[in-house]
Amino acid sequence: VLILPRASILSGDVGVNEPGDVTLSPRAKILNPASRLMADKVRLLNDSQVYDVFYNNLLNKGNILGTAYTPLQLPLVEAYPPVPEPVNGGSAVNVPRNGMLKLEAGNYKDLRVNRGATLVLTGGVYDFYSIQMLEDTQILIEAPVEIRVSTRLHTGKEARIMPAESAAGLTAGDLRIVIGGMDEKQGKTTSRAVIIGKQNELRANLYAPQGSMDIG
Repeated sequence: VLILPRASILSGDVGVNEPGDVTLSPRAKILNPASRLMADKVRLLNDSQVYDVFYNNLLNKGNILGTAYTPLQLPLVEAYPPVPEPVNGGSAVNVPRNGMLKLEAGNYKDLRVNRGATLVLTGGVYDFYSIQMLEDTQILIEAPVEIRVSTRLHTGKEARIMPAESAAGLTAGDLRIVIGGMDEKQGKTTSRAVIIGKQNELRANLYAPQGSMDIG
């Protein structure tokens, strides 16, 4: 997991289930005192900020405002969500620019949410081959939802994935997103299975059992 420079995580935990690493880039921050950063290897770069840290190996050039705990027993979670199967059947979903679409549970191919658009999920299990959200987009849920993505989840600036305001009582625990894809080499660079853009707001439990995440 790579939390990019100047990114801020407002709530929730960040962890790597198996031996792996988390890097907080310069000036990246985890701002909630109740949040935990957990990984076998933790790198806190210049002027990064975090509260409680759980680790086996630590490079600390940042600021730990809470408590540092070691050693860390892995895996963090025994009952990890299964890797989604590749999507078979269904149609692609394209939400037009500045548009709104309400979608029932089911199997779908690629999902593209264009700039300024909103996708509303009514509840249940949704299987997508991939998800791409452009700038200033929303995926909102009206009831508990599980989103299973075969390959990748990429979001642009100011994207939001969360319960709808009308869905009283729903929390991040009612929205689980599991991405089954692996990172892809593209020349000298690597495209992560999960890329969360700048100034995003996610209220969800996000899992990438086979890939990496770039946040912010």
